[in-house]
Amino acid sequence: MIFFIIYLLISFLIGAIPTGLIIGRIKKVDIRSQGSRNIGATNVTRTLGPIFGIITLFIDCLKAFFPLILFKPISSYFSASQQLLNLELSRSIIAVAILCGNTFNPFLRFKGGKGVATGLGIMLFLNPIGVAISFAIFFITVLISKYVSLGSILAVITIIISSFFLLKSFYIIGAIILIGLIVLVRHKENIKRLLNSTENKFAFKKNKK
Repeated sequence: MIFFIIYLLISFLIGAIPTGLIIGRIKKVDIRSQGSRNIGATNVTRTLGPIFGIITLFIDCLKAFFPLILFKPISSYFSASQQLLNLELSRSIIAVAILCGNTFNPFLRFKGGKGVATGLGIMLFLNPIGVAISFAIFFITVLISKYVSLGSILAVITIIISSFFLLKSFYIIGAIILIGLIVLVRHKENIKRLLNSTENKFAFKKNKK
């Protein structure tokens, strides 16, 4: 149990790594003062260009994916761990911790990202088929509307619904619902702007100073 608590804390802190902010600082730009002021991949793309946005997305996905995939082999060295908690329950708790680290970032006074890229990394492990379906919804939505936030919101809803048809574990489905709700709540301002037709449309070009 001690191992699990330590692993959970480490996973939370890994989730809290502010990838977009770090990349912005490397480029000598405070991403929090640019565009939407969010540290996520979309704002990095708007501010620094698509290459850095893709790098941010990739790293945010990896930091969520690896703690989940490595949990079983690492925990096998600690025999007491799996005797106390079901593997799927353990992974579900870890998944939520990773997302909370990203969205309620302790390094940024508990003001983090919106959890889309980190959530993507989590879902690639928990529900990969659902990710494929959600990506198609996201791509079509953004292509037609040019609203990344709308695409993200619909993708989250899609992966929640798909989980009921594709997955059997109550723990995993529960974690996906909770993660999805957190991401949707983090998009509440975007939802307000979408309803008021004031949301910014997305364009793949670097902001000029």
